[in-house]
Amino acid sequence: MHGLLGSSQNWRALTKALAKSAQRTVYAVDARNHGGSEWVGEMDYVRMAGDVEAFVAEVVAAEAGQDVAPVLIGHSMGGKVMMEAALGMGKEKVAGLVSVDMAPVAFDLEARSEVGSLRVCHAVQGGCPCGNLCARSGGPGLPHDEHYRLWLQG
Repeated sequence: MHGLLGSSQNWRALTKALAKSAQRTVYAVDARNHGGSEWVGEMDYVRMAGDVEAFVAEVVAAEAGQDVAPVLIGHSMGGKVMMEAALGMGKEKVAGLVSVDMAPVAFDLEARSEVGSLRVCHAVQGGCPCGNLCARSGGPGLPHDEHYRLWLQG
């Protein structure tokens, strides 16, 4: 999924390359109120993640089969949407998650240390308890910053 103010068209070349390389069907979707999607009044991360979950349940499952778990990929805003969708779908229904320019944890850009990198890897590899993104922000090794938790809540 694209970032804020983007559309599925931003992924056109990449989806073709991924489909060819992985020999899998690749879908590029527009977030609500973006690109060719329907304009609706309500827009937040939980609703956008719900849209992704519905798309996977209806379209991907119908075309690829119920047993196919997708790899969710998102850039920036789309990365946060895909993280939320992955949490909602559960790890048994998601084969992987790629979040570009959207870390699941806060980190100090000036202190790019091995410890900081390990903290991010720990979160990505499921070292945090299951739950919503806000709950994860209080997990082991994750920031306890109130502003960050409010941002995660949308």
